[in-house]
Amino acid sequence: LSGSNPASSAGGEQRLTINAVSGCAYTISLSGDTSMIELLDPVRGVSNGVFRFRVLPNRTGRQRSVTFTVTHVGASPAPSIALRQSS
Repeated sequence: LSGSNPASSAGGEQRLTINAVSGCAYTISLSGDTSMIELLDPVRGVSNGVFRFRVLPNRTGRQRSVTFTVTHVGASPAPSIALRQSS
């Protein structure tokens, strides 16, 4: 699991790269300030892939963050990555 971190306050399209065993299904879950994210790709996939999403502009005046967790068979613990957006 890899991706860019942090995100600028202006937002923009981002992506996470998923490295999974061939034929292995995975699900991506989000926690934290999920209102800052617009999903561009489905949160489920099989094998390696790229998950695209858009970080919305931050007009809150405070830093925001969201955590992406990828769950799939054979991965314990589930890998996760936090994305922080400046105010």
